[in-house]
Amino acid sequence: MPTQIETLQAFVDDPLRTIVAHLATNPIRSMSDNFILANLTEANFPGYAPVTIRHWTPDPTSEDDLAAQVADACEFTAEAIGTPQTVTMLYLSMIYDGGAPVLMAAFPLDPVLSFEQAGQRLSRSPRITSMEEVDI
Repeated sequence: MPTQIETLQAFVDDPLRTIVAHLATNPIRSMSDNFILANLTEANFPGYAPVTIRHWTPDPTSEDDLAAQVADACEFTAEAIGTPQTVTMLYLSMIYDGGAPVLMAAFPLDPVLSFEQAGQRLSRSPRITSMEEVDI
């Protein structure tokens, strides 16, 4: 039986799976909010573009019962800004084998970031973890 590390590595390496990082502008009341992809408002400031994550690295602190992978840095850079835009979270969507995108993870930004000038940048390396096995 594969370990959690092997299972998560196979998940992110699957060539049929595309994982994309986005920025959202929704206010966050709490992470217990019922987030679904359709309810998120994607950023749209000049220069913004979602980032397809092409490479993941195993987190060296991973253990067999709870694995983690860290993505290469996802960079978002503003061009000429007319109206400032505040982003509240980075989120990951996933498309499997050409299907519809689904929300995979949401990461609140603390503090939130307001893109107000050209050249302003946000860089993050999302980290995902496997779920612990539960015997029932």
